[in-house]
Amino acid sequence: MTAAQLLDALGGLGVTVAVCDGRPELRSAFGGKLPEAVRAKLAELMPHVRRHRDDLLALCGVDVFDAAAAVRRMNRADAVVAAAGGVGLHPEIQLAAEVVCERYAARDRAGVAEWCEQVERLARLYRKREPQ
Repeated sequence: MTAAQLLDALGGLGVTVAVCDGRPELRSAFGGKLPEAVRAKLAELMPHVRRHRDDLLALCGVDVFDAAAAVRRMNRADAVVAAAGGVGLHPEIQLAAEVVCERYAARDRAGVAEWCEQVERLARLYRKREPQ
């Protein structure tokens, strides 16, 4: 079952997906108490909801923040700085790294990626060259 099929199935049960604090939240047209048949079918669909969490959020128009992927991206930028030979204390690199951390705290996937690229560009620009 795809995320789109799952949305259709949920819609057929009178259940919609909303986003609350970055998580999919199922809301029922029935209010608080679901009919037994709907509850049973919903229980069958819950493993699919968990499996397709990110896809459901994307279909709802939410830019999904993956903390592990963001940390991997930041580690790659850090490796570029380390390979540049000790330029990590340069004020421009320090400032760009601060912005990366701010974007991470704001759970801004695109901002983390953009500023990690900036850190890498600056590290390459200021890299220490071996004497010839």
